[in-house]
Amino acid sequence: CSQHVSFGHSGEKLTMRLRSKTFRSMLRQDISYFDDPLHSTGALTTRLATDASLIKNVSCTETFL
Repeated sequence: CSQHVSFGHSGEKLTMRLRSKTFRSMLRQDISYFDDPLHSTGALTTRLATDASLIKNVSCTETFL
């Protein structure tokens, strides 16, 4: 049981780190980057919300198999 808690905690830390790095990367872009419809506020927010979580889910799934 403690192993599952440890993996869960590690997964959460990984997710936070990935979101933080992604957000910092977005902030470093030239202003013209945000003119592209693919880089709209909604699209970038969705990426922050979903991409890191997907990686966390994959990493947790792999460790339990």
